[in-house]
Amino acid sequence: MAKRIVRSAIKIVAAIAALVFVIVPTHEFNQLLFFVGSMVVLLVCLLLWLLLFGDEDTGWWPDKPEQ
Repeated sequence: MAKRIVRSAIKIVAAIAALVFVIVPTHEFNQLLFFVGSMVVLLVCLLLWLLLFGDEDTGWWPDKPEQ
């Protein structure tokens, strides 16, 4: 149950950071700061995801054909 909550929290934070990354213009210093901050947050979310859940089989891999 706790693993599901942590995964959901990481996904939500990453989604908000991605939204900020896409929407925020970079004309002024404050906007540029938000842009760079969202990149940092996305990288931290990726690092947390890989450290916490990277060893699990998260994808689908077809079986090797028997010979």
